[in-house]
Amino acid sequence: MKNDNTYFDLNRRQFLKTSAIGALVLGTYFVGSAPRAFAGVLEQPSEQAKRANLFIALCPDGMVEITCHRSEMGQQIRTAIAQIVADEMEAAWDKVVVIQGKGDPKYGDQNTDGSRSIRYNMQRLREMGASVRYMMQHAAAKYWKVDPQTCTANQHVVTHSSGKTLAYKDLIDLALGITPPEPDKLTLKTRKEWRYINTGMAHIDLTDLVTGKATFAADVREPKALVAIIERPPVVGGVVKSFDASAAKAINGVVDVIEMPVPKGAPQFQPKGGIAIVAKNTWAAWQARKALNVVWDDGKNGDYNSESFKKSLLQTVNEPQAHVREKGDTTSVLAKSSNKLVADYYAPHLNQAPMEPPCATAMYNKDSVDIWAATQ
Repeated sequence: MKNDNTYFDLNRRQFLKTSAIGALVLGTYFVGSAPRAFAGVLEQPSEQAKRANLFIALCPDGMVEITCHRSEMGQQIRTAIAQIVADEMEAAWDKVVVIQGKGDPKYGDQNTDGSRSIRYNMQRLREMGASVRYMMQHAAAKYWKVDPQTCTANQHVVTHSSGKTLAYKDLIDLALGITPPEPDKLTLKTRKEWRYINTGMAHIDLTDLVTGKATFAADVREPKALVAIIERPPVVGGVVKSFDASAAKAINGVVDVIEMPVPKGAPQFQPKGGIAIVAKNTWAAWQARKALNVVWDDGKNGDYNSESFKKSLLQTVNEPQAHVREKGDTTSVLAKSSNKLVADYYAPHLNQAPMEPPCATAMYNKDSVDIWAATQ
């Protein structure tokens, strides 16, 4: 960058390479190039894979593609979902590949927050894995013309009580012709039989993340794309009173200055408003944002005081509350007790600041838009 507002097209990974001794050599994803992983995800399903059910596809070479329908936000959900499915399926872990599911109503709720991915899906995921195990066992029994009860599945192999075996990959076509029973009729593993579930396992994307192979949202590049950054209100619910658009537009490289819509009602997941700078490069957008000279109306939260809020919380928490679940008579026990330990615990406001800055790239087509976005 130079003071006359000219610039060099330096992305963050080039910066890391040139500014740090021993920095990793990291890649950049250019829109329109061959599909590859985004932060270790978004692999494309194999063309040869045959879908056994909503979450499992079987490949001729024996690999199993397990779909993760939730977003990876650092909590290893892609690993955990694969563990559950693979365990009930009796899949060998080294033959498991995780495919990132696209947004689709068939998966049901795909919202990833509140640590609900496993709590809300574990039973369904176990059933998906168990159904494929059932299909493999019955396919082998059909091939051998024996009772399915004499066949057991273990680590990608079905074994008959006589000792003969068949690999999963050799049973795919036959297995896909087997209709599994209704979920409530499936035999799920007992807790003692779990191999992967409830077991600490390495993050399935860890190698890509630490070696620089993974592509994050900030690494997506489209040579023709413009850059947009937003000057946000300093107070939640604040609105713009005035700003100097002409000064911002005078910066070399600035294309437009746009006032964002004001959120209606509680902010929640709405855009927070502010002034957007659209420019040909990030440097110009930064300089234009500085030149805006925005005057804000902080609104009803302008006089917010954390100490007053703390007092109101302490007052509320010590008032009688509605009972969600009641067992025993705590109030009378405490009233009669001469040995009490009473304490109030208070945590200050914490900034939810992800390591990866929120960002997105959008490509508009005639009748659709492709978006690459960071999830957290």
